[in-house]
Amino acid sequence: MRKKFVTLCKSELALNNNSYVLLGDIGVGGFVNPDESLPDRVLNMGIAEQALIGFAAGLSAEKGNVIVHTIAPFLVERAYEQIKLNCGYNNKKIILISANGPFDYEKLGPTHHCPADVNLLSLIPNLQIRTPSTLEEFEICFHEAVASDLTHYIRLTSRCAFVENYIDLEDGWKKVSAAVDRPSDRDLAFICTGESLKFVMEECIDSAQGSIFYHSNPLAKLPNIISEFTNIKIYEPYLRSEFDLSPLRVGQNIERYLFDKGYKKIIRKNLGWEDFKK
Repeated sequence: MRKKFVTLCKSELALNNNSYVLLGDIGVGGFVNPDESLPDRVLNMGIAEQALIGFAAGLSAEKGNVIVHTIAPFLVERAYEQIKLNCGYNNKKIILISANGPFDYEKLGPTHHCPADVNLLSLIPNLQIRTPSTLEEFEICFHEAVASDLTHYIRLTSRCAFVENYIDLEDGWKKVSAAVDRPSDRDLAFICTGESLKFVMEECIDSAQGSIFYHSNPLAKLPNIISEFTNIKIYEPYLRSEFDLSPLRVGQNIERYLFDKGYKKIIRKNLGWEDFKK
């Protein structure tokens, strides 16, 4: 996803002379010229995240798109008040894009863990959150953010899924159309967002046949078709439940799985997936 990020940013810079990319001392190598200098309108702001958001908000007054990119805890947690004031209350538009997911840098310790990013930003008005599961979805989210008047936070992940066949449903929901359905009934549905789609496709579907539904918006209402399923397993790769369960009905068996830990002390091979808990 980060390679795709660089490609999309370069296209935006070429199309819009008022757009900027601000880097928090990460991803610089993707933008340097042959002489190892950064091109115009790509700025490495260093390790100064609060100033980074304030500077980005000022640049946004030029009516271009200002894309801010660094590791999630530095982008969200260190600069949370600046995002709240500049984007939430003063309604300045910034495109915030994390450098990989909540535990993708787990070997660097809890300073680099950020499973609460979605939950924290969901409290700020005038801000949209997207957790794309595939490269194709990330590109859609990027262009959505560019065209919008609102701040967008897009959480990248190094564990994106590769889906060959899917069916578009209502309100942005997608259903994986590989051979995972039970033809005789609607027994089990998996609900996913972000890297949890890859987790379900690799860790769950072999042991329990069912239909997989996923969305890039963790605040979305579940699709209406979910009301027809008996058993529902919801995988949300952050600390608090966010999906709107409005279409569900009394009597359905619902299980929700979240990250159980805010940071990790023990390194395990699944890089955070083992922390999905009910």
